[in-house]
Amino acid sequence: MNIKKETIDLSILDDSTISWKAKAIALTIQKHPEIFQDIESGDKVAHLCHMGADGSISVQSGLKQLENSGYLVRKVIRGTEGEPGYVVGSIWKIVTPAWKIELLKRKKKGKNKRRKEKINE
Repeated sequence: MNIKKETIDLSILDDSTISWKAKAIALTIQKHPEIFQDIESGDKVAHLCHMGADGSISVQSGLKQLENSGYLVRKVIRGTEGEPGYVVGSIWKIVTPAWKIELLKRKKKGKNKRRKEKINE
């Protein structure tokens, strides 16, 4: 499967609510789309465990933190082979959560407003 490499979004590094473990996992997922966006790439948690020193429980807790905060989207791909609910694989993607985009917009507006006030003084 030919997957286009994307630019890595580093904005997660500025989020103080996310652990360094989860940040490292997010950057690894973004750096290797050929693994994490390939439906047939197998056990993605095992891939992460082999890329670092953490075990599966540690990796899974980092993934859970990313998912709960809106940074990780995991899409399960179901097929028709065999029985109902047959899972073909999954795709993982790191995204910037909507709440974070809104927060950044507000901060930017606030900075622009302060600049205008300084100019008018």
